[in-house]
Amino acid sequence: MLNYADRGGNGMGVSFVNRAKVDEVLNAVEASSSARMRGTFNASLDGTFVATLQLERSYDNGVTWNPLTALGNAIEFTTPCEEIFSEPESGVLYRWNCTAYTSGSIEARISQ
Repeated sequence: MLNYADRGGNGMGVSFVNRAKVDEVLNAVEASSSARMRGTFNASLDGTFVATLQLERSYDNGVTWNPLTALGNAIEFTTPCEEIFSEPESGVLYRWNCTAYTSGSIEARISQ
């Protein structure tokens, strides 16, 4: 856990847990927990489901989330997959976001 202080040394009450991976089951329109990734990392979905998911990233500690894109369009995952990504910046959070759900259990994982 990290705690921050302002320039005067006063505690700001901001803290978070630095997670190294996400390994969860999603079964609704919902987002997974997030994990900080840098360098090469794995993002995978498994299970039997009818749903649409996006892998999202945040540069501002989870205040704003943006989906990964290809040619300007959000990448949508609708089947089990195993993908490798690379993140050059430090401090970037990643999470899975289920944007549409019909049925099944989605095993969502992000890890290094």
